[in-house]
Amino acid sequence: MHVDPSDTRGWRLVTGGGRGPQPHLIDLWTALVEGLVPDTVVDVGVNYGEFLLPPDYPPATRVIGIEANRRLATWLDRSVAEHPHHIE
Repeated sequence: MHVDPSDTRGWRLVTGGGRGPQPHLIDLWTALVEGLVPDTVVDVGVNYGEFLLPPDYPPATRVIGIEANRRLATWLDRSVAEHPHHIE
């Protein structure tokens, strides 16, 4: 996961192993995806992608991430492009 090293939230993600200050919520998100096997997953307010990127989504799941902060777009785009399940 790529983050802006000068950003406090980004730094917390780096020092928290990519899980940031909300590891239990990320575990819940991942468990829900595994248990529900959704057709579509939408993450609104993606930030750096700490919720969007970690789970292994089922192959047929459509994943949509929305982030309004353009300053994060470069970092998020890099992370998505390097994700092992990324499809153009």
